[in-house]
Amino acid sequence: MHAAVGILAAALHREKTGKGKFIDVSMTDAMFAMNALYGAQYFGSGRAPQPEEEILNGGTFYDYYRTKDGRYFSVGSLEPQFRKLLCEALDIPELIGNTFNDSTYTQQRFKEAVKDAFCSKTFAQWLEIFNEDFHGCVEPVLTFDEACEHPQIKARNMLVDVPKLDGTTQRQIGTALKIEGVEPNYQYVGAKMGAHTDEILTAYGYSKQHIEELTKLGVLK
Repeated sequence: MHAAVGILAAALHREKTGKGKFIDVSMTDAMFAMNALYGAQYFGSGRAPQPEEEILNGGTFYDYYRTKDGRYFSVGSLEPQFRKLLCEALDIPELIGNTFNDSTYTQQRFKEAVKDAFCSKTFAQWLEIFNEDFHGCVEPVLTFDEACEHPQIKARNMLVDVPKLDGTTQRQIGTALKIEGVEPNYQYVGAKMGAHTDEILTAYGYSKQHIEELTKLGVLK
């Protein structure tokens, strides 16, 4: 992501000034920059973030919850209006008044209540409760098979059939980038290692004899 943003910024700079830019992106730097939320807290207050004690890492009820039959739902209903909807759906309205600014102890008690509630019903039963009319931040954790059958995935053409040389097709994941007026052209399903070696080396000027010699020497396979 950082590389893509850097490249776009450099391209814009070149467009405006005619001069290019060298971009240096480190994976470590990029990941460290993702600590913006906890970094501000640390440098502002001196308090270092702790495992499973922060808003998004287990310190609150923002988490995954197991159902009676071993499936899972993800819950991110931190905002008061979403927490209210969650409590009503889980039939624990007495806990609506608590906010995510409560003590860690209170948060953990609330989390236990949410955990117990989810364990009381099966995945299918919760799907009926957290249906399309429910507007809180609760979603089922789907298997890959289920995700492939999801209406959103199908509507967005995220599964495509790519033609193979033998006349059949291979199902693949489509591109997430949608550009107006541009239709993706899916042409390749992949090949076995070395399938295009001769073609590539010939394009670079290697003779057939030279390629055969390299193959005999074990340089090519």
